[in-house]
Amino acid sequence: MKNYSFLQIYILLIVLIKIYFLFLVFHSLLIKHLLKKNPDNVNYKTLSEKIKGRKDKVEFIFTIFMACLLIYLFNPNRKNHLFIDDHIKLILYFFGFLLIITADWGSFIHF
Repeated sequence: MKNYSFLQIYILLIVLIKIYFLFLVFHSLLIKHLLKKNPDNVNYKTLSEKIKGRKDKVEFIFTIFMACLLIYLFNPNRKNHLFIDDHIKLILYFFGFLLIITADWGSFIHF
């Protein structure tokens, strides 16, 4: 079994958080679709509110974890600089796309 560094495990945790967020987004879209078909269903409304609350919390956790990662990677006071290998570069590259995909475009467009 390969020994993973703390940084790799931390990045994997961030990826899992974002995947969970994407799952909540798709679940939210499904509930919205079901609400259009049956707008009087109280269970769908309650579930929709719960999912929105979870999405907000997961997005906040993701933001905090990403901020901590950036502080760790680019700390100017570190004596021995962290070497970012190709694996970590690739993961950070995909993070950029994930952030663009999951951005709140509705609030930006209606700005």
